[in-house]
Amino acid sequence: MRFITACLCLSFCLPGVALADDHHMDDNHHTAEIGLSAGPAVVIDEGTFMSVHVHGVYFITEWVGVGAGYERLFGSEAHNTVSVVSQFNLTHQWAVILAPGISFSDVELSSSLHIETSYGFEITHNMHLGPAIEVAVDKEDVHITPALHLGVGF
Repeated sequence: MRFITACLCLSFCLPGVALADDHHMDDNHHTAEIGLSAGPAVVIDEGTFMSVHVHGVYFITEWVGVGAGYERLFGSEAHNTVSVVSQFNLTHQWAVILAPGISFSDVELSSSLHIETSYGFEITHNMHLGPAIEVAVDKEDVHITPALHLGVGF
C-alpha cells in the first residue's frame, strides 16, 4: 500500500516539475490524446482474459501529460480499474504511462498500479498505432498484457 501511495504522489508531482521546463510543443505534437489498447491479459495463477484499456491525456509539456484511464478485463468475474494517468513521452514515438488507481470487481475494491509502455508508428498526422505492454498490480492479482495501442491526437 505504501508503494502505491508513493506512486500516486509521484504521478501528481512530476508533471509540476515539468511545468518549470522551457520546452514548447512542436508542430508535430498534439495537446491531447485518446488512447485505446486491447490484448490478452495474462493473469498470474488465473489464466488469460481479453483486456481493453482506454485513456485520455492532456499534455502539459511536449513530454509530460496527465489524464484519466479505464481498464476492463473480461472473464468469469468483472474486473475494472479507473486511474489517474501520468504519461511520459521518452521520444516522439515511445511513451510510458504510470497510472495509480482503484480496481473493483463484482465483490471487492482495492488500490492498483498500472505501468504501460507503447511505441507508436505514425499512420496519419493525428493517429499512431503500435505495440504496447502493460503490467498491473492490485490486491487481487497481477497481470501482464501485450497489446495493440491506437492513439488519436488532437
